[in-house]
Amino acid sequence: MDLIITGVKEPGEPRFFFGVNADLAGWIHKKAKNKRSLVRKGLLDKKVKLEQLDDVLGSRNSFDRRLASWKVINALWNFHSELGPYPVAHMLEGLEDKRAFHANYREHALLHQLMVYILGLYLFEHCKFLSEALLKEIEPHLDARKRKCAEKEFLRRWLVAATAHDIGYVLESPTTDYTNRGAHLWEEVARGLDAIFKRPLSRVPSLRIDAATEGSLYQDNRITVPTILGLERLLNDAKLQSFDSLAEGVHLGVARRKYPEPILKRYYKFAQENDGARGKLRDHGVTSAIIIIALLNAYHKVIQDLTRRHAEIQKDSATMLDYCKTEAAAAKKAVRAACGAIALHNVNLELWKSGNGNAAENPLADDLVVKGLGPGPLLFALHTLQKQGTRRAPLAFFLRLCDGLHGPPPKFKTPILYN
Repeated sequence: MDLIITGVKEPGEPRFFFGVNADLAGWIHKKAKNKRSLVRKGLLDKKVKLEQLDDVLGSRNSFDRRLASWKVINALWNFHSELGPYPVAHMLEGLEDKRAFHANYREHALLHQLMVYILGLYLFEHCKFLSEALLKEIEPHLDARKRKCAEKEFLRRWLVAATAHDIGYVLESPTTDYTNRGAHLWEEVARGLDAIFKRPLSRVPSLRIDAATEGSLYQDNRITVPTILGLERLLNDAKLQSFDSLAEGVHLGVARRKYPEPILKRYYKFAQENDGARGKLRDHGVTSAIIIIALLNAYHKVIQDLTRRHAEIQKDSATMLDYCKTEAAAAKKAVRAACGAIALHNVNLELWKSGNGNAAENPLADDLVVKGLGPGPLLFALHTLQKQGTRRAPLAFFLRLCDGLHGPPPKFKTPILYN
């Protein structure tokens, strides 16, 4: 159903919303003053403006929607300074414009990721068994107080999972493919990432530390500048990446009896060496998770070093750094859970099975089928989640569900809910 709302941005100026976006806009405006609604808790209370959401949902101009999406995502991440800087957004947008990705790549990834986040809030509020499963994954024994804390934690995990699940698209093609298209693409991403790792604090506006001040703090306090030590090493060196941590985040466990390497690392390597629907690829879900975890670790290492050395920092900035230090453990736990879901959302199950035997011999494939994350009717997957509940990685399922609803894999000609 279409919707017209007046007097939001300027008195008397109508805003038009169509299709699914009309439903989301109607829900947002209806619940905007309800303190218990996720419209407030997940959006408006985090410094997001109602007119920005109207621009995301109602603008017919693609550029305006992308710009509004960036403003909303930036506000959400800035509210959660303990999560560190939002990674590689500018590179993702820039490489989109250069048509650097595969032919079926979904354009406007920032907009898509924000729409997945908003759609998730809507489903959480309107689907009780989904919200219960998501909350019980965080806190198995819910009462009124624990429910409130679990909901707050879910919003933090969902922010990371939804708004960062596609950032790995900048690196999806293997280096050989990037070389064929132009080595400058790989180098551009590497330089951009390195710049974020070297000055992570200045990328978080709420800390109020500019890049020059951050550099002086490192020099004055003899702090080693964070670095990714090369893009290939970041993505491929098992010592730098905790694939076990990603598996733990979605309850896959660590199966080492048959294979020496973690399950997700084996899949990650296999996908780069074997042709799938899009050829050989560096799975962008796993890549996204690797980048986020590595960046968060670098960010909190800098904060820990600065606070331990009692660096002379402006009062407001020092207060925020202390807050981030206090929240470090909780932030890492939240990011680990979110990144576990991100790592699974793009797994090509059929490709994985074809190279590793049948599902009975493959712990990852078997787990994905049981969790309702593999191929099969959506209603069956929902029934599996409802019946099995907290034992089936609800956040990973929820991300895959919302991602597919807003824009499914390329084999579908028309996205289900793509507005």
